[in-house]
Amino acid sequence: MEPDKLLSLPYLTRKMLAFEHAASFSLQVNSQSDATTSCLIRGFTSEGPFVFTHIPTNNSIIKTETFRIPDFPIMLTVTDGDGVLIQGQTFITIRLLINGDVYQELCAGWVYRQKALAYPATNQVDMRPGGGFLATESSANPAAGAEISLTVPAGEVWHIKGYGFTLVTDGNAANRNPHVIFTVGGSVIFKAWNETDQTASVTGVYSGGDFGDGISSADSNDFRHNIPSNIVMQNPDTITTLTDAILVGDNLSAMAVRFERYFTPA
Repeated sequence: MEPDKLLSLPYLTRKMLAFEHAASFSLQVNSQSDATTSCLIRGFTSEGPFVFTHIPTNNSIIKTETFRIPDFPIMLTVTDGDGVLIQGQTFITIRLLINGDVYQELCAGWVYRQKALAYPATNQVDMRPGGGFLATESSANPAAGAEISLTVPAGEVWHIKGYGFTLVTDGNAANRNPHVIFTVGGSVIFKAWNETDQTASVTGVYSGGDFGDGISSADSNDFRHNIPSNIVMQNPDTITTLTDAILVGDNLSAMAVRFERYFTPA
């Protein structure tokens, strides 16, 4: 190769460095995911192509892996190796290490079937720009007379969209009214309840969401909770119930919560 070809930007090689023989190069891969699906890191340096496989954990906890490369990466891509991921399931960050220290973040973002990451950056955009993973999580099913409790897992941020549960009351006379409590950072930020009480021997179906009219109303045995659209929670925030006049024979179901999930350092 002609000498001047070794010194042409924008690509960088160790031949352009005075310390070339004292430097070691690596790619650091950080991932957060809910699926143990292979992510393929393909690229090439001045020495030739490389392919690495990174398998994230499935519990939203950060996994870090380091791969040695012989020179600066000229180009690389990160793809969904199995072609099964959807937006919001797997977030990947690729950093360049020199002698074990981080010197540059090459690329970061969602990796899924319809979108890869690339360095140098391309003009790819997410299918839902700024969107996370649309998910549903259920609490444990409480025993009779007990309340519902659900904790946001480590490494996750939930933008709450809605929830649903049932309350089956026993035959003893009392006016029950389950309050849904959102606790963030140890403080109660919001409570939802219905203006109509539930009486004895009734199966009440409760739905929470941003209904827009500000009224929590009931129709037959269907009860509606109106909640704000901007409730955002992270670990160890909780969603719980506190039911007025609950009796030992009353039975709350598990609560199903619908939310948009993002990742946060765990």
